[in-house]
Amino acid sequence: MFTKLKALTFGKQKRLIPSIVKKPNLPKGAYPFLSAEELLRPHHRYMKAIRDDCEATGEYYLNYFLPAIHRYVEIIQLRPYGQDKGSEFYTVGGAVELTIKRVAMTLKLRKGLLLPQNEHPESISKKAALWTYGAFTAALLREMGGQLLSIDLIGFDKKNKEQGIWKGWMDSLDKYEYYKIKPSTSVSRSLSQTASCMQLPLVLPQKGIEWLHDDLKLLDCVLDLLSGGRRIESNPLTDLVMEASNAIREANLVLEGKTAIQSPLSMSEGEKLDTSTGEVVNTSLNKSEPKKPSTKSPSEQKMDLEQAMLDMQDEMPIMEPLEPIYEEVPPVTKEKPYTIKTLSKLIISDLESGNIDPKEAWLLDDVLHILYPQTLKQYTDSPSDLFNELKLNGYVTGDKGRLKGSGTNKIITLRK
Repeated sequence: MFTKLKALTFGKQKRLIPSIVKKPNLPKGAYPFLSAEELLRPHHRYMKAIRDDCEATGEYYLNYFLPAIHRYVEIIQLRPYGQDKGSEFYTVGGAVELTIKRVAMTLKLRKGLLLPQNEHPESISKKAALWTYGAFTAALLREMGGQLLSIDLIGFDKKNKEQGIWKGWMDSLDKYEYYKIKPSTSVSRSLSQTASCMQLPLVLPQKGIEWLHDDLKLLDCVLDLLSGGRRIESNPLTDLVMEASNAIREANLVLEGKTAIQSPLSMSEGEKLDTSTGEVVNTSLNKSEPKKPSTKSPSEQKMDLEQAMLDMQDEMPIMEPLEPIYEEVPPVTKEKPYTIKTLSKLIISDLESGNIDPKEAWLLDDVLHILYPQTLKQYTDSPSDLFNELKLNGYVTGDKGRLKGSGTNKIITLRK
């Protein structure tokens, strides 16, 4: 089933790009500025999934969700996703494609998770729609700042003269005749991450920003995710968006045998929040019947997720890939001679060979202890991302807190 799912939905296939970008009068490597409707046309099935799973009334969807999506895609235009040539989405239109798929998957996974966590059921019911909007916001803007700063759209006039960088958050779609795509290498990783927070007031409608401020705990979780700060150790939005991203990238809706994000609470069947009134409405035929948690087995939940993504597969004709992007600049990345499964073995090997200080990593009672984030910095430029991925996949077995005299370092244990 996964092979079929990957081939149909997430495999390395020809991109679904609006045919308008093939205007014959444009120079090679040039693209016209497209409206939101044109940019979203290839993704109408994912947009339908977003509409169905956002659990909002028609009015709320039109006022809070759709304007943000339209604003996002018009600013991003046909940028590729990132600068990694090996990425499936490093192609014209890749950034919009990945983001729309990630938003759709995030909202689908969010339906199996009760948010906010650790609150009274009545409070959860009242805030459920707001936290869904927070998850939507986080998935939509996750890497937007980095996309805008690391990939420029160079505008040209009718005489094919270069006019400068098009700034989508302030320039109109008709400012230039067309554009070419030019990657930039002058943006630091920290700026690339934190810049996404600046996009929040530029993309979300004013009502949406006001709505997020109704729950400061949610706002904190959204900003923590967008900034890449990882200050909130158990940020449910981080886990949610990461799982959605992994499902898209890996074409595997079950991570290490995990069918969905688990919660100590269960969704009640037959209840829906009317977001226009804030009231919880019982939609079951027998309102007196007690609500029961889902009785589906993990394999049945797995099949439901697979079928859901197959149903979202776009049936539009597949077009030929477009010309290469304007100027290719090789990404500056640190090599990863490991996987999540082999990282512990590599650390032990480096420890035995003397490449790692015994004060940074050690074996005690056959358990691997390391200083975090100091040790992980030797393997990645983003130890927080690596730590969260290890934790999400069950490789972090313990957290002994900060070590005295080691600044921000703390001791964690990893599965061998």
